[in-house]
Amino acid sequence: MAGVGLSIFYLLLIALSEHIAFHLAYIVAAPLCSSLLTYYGVHIFADRTIGLGFGAIIAGLFGLLYVILNAEEIVLLLGTLITSLVVNILMVVTRNIEQLEVFASGLWGEAKSVHSSGLWFWSIIEGNIDAGNKQCQHQVAMSG
Repeated sequence: MAGVGLSIFYLLLIALSEHIAFHLAYIVAAPLCSSLLTYYGVHIFADRTIGLGFGAIIAGLFGLLYVILNAEEIVLLLGTLITSLVVNILMVVTRNIEQLEVFASGLWGEAKSVHSSGLWFWSIIEGNIDAGNKQCQHQVAMSG
């Protein structure tokens, strides 16, 4: 639903910019959609602080997008630098998270063994959970 809320921003921006100046349309559309997504975030996360933080991030992203859109001559450079910065930050923050373990424990309870080879993960994707566990246990026995 948050994606639909973000889509509404673009529809609202296009519709308003047909009748008023782009910067005025942006000033109207961004706060409307930010407040909508903040309200949604507060209720989805069931925590006012997290929901308000989510709304602040969305508002910040709308502000960043406005700056990028108005920097016509260096838009590619700005977009690339910002994207690179965001990816670098995410990689540093998530460097200690074992994605397969998080994925497996989130869908099928506690993961028995998850290795970087991904045998267990791919066996689950293929629909054979027991075979994946046996392969993973065999690999643990061989390496241990």
